[in-house]
Amino acid sequence: KASLTAAMILMSFPTFLTGCIPPFEVIGWWAPIVLLCLRILQGLSTGGENSSGCIYIYETAPRNRRAFWLSVFAICSSG
Repeated sequence: KASLTAAMILMSFPTFLTGCIPPFEVIGWWAPIVLLCLRILQGLSTGGENSSGCIYIYETAPRNRRAFWLSVFAICSSG
C-alpha cells in the first residue's frame, strides 16, 4: 500500500508541474527540457503504480474473485 501511495504521489507532482511550466517565449529551450524530464518521471511512476496496484488488488480481493478483479485491472490499465 505504501508503494502504491508513493507512485501516485510521484505521478501527481509532475502532472501538476506540467501545467506550471512557462511557455517557450518566456524560458526558451528550458521549457521542452523541463517537460521531457517531467514526462520521464510520470513514466517511471506509472510502472510502479501498475505493479503496486495489481498486488494491492490481489491482496484485498476475496479469494474466490481474485482472478476476476485482476482481469478487470488488466483491462482498465491496458488503455
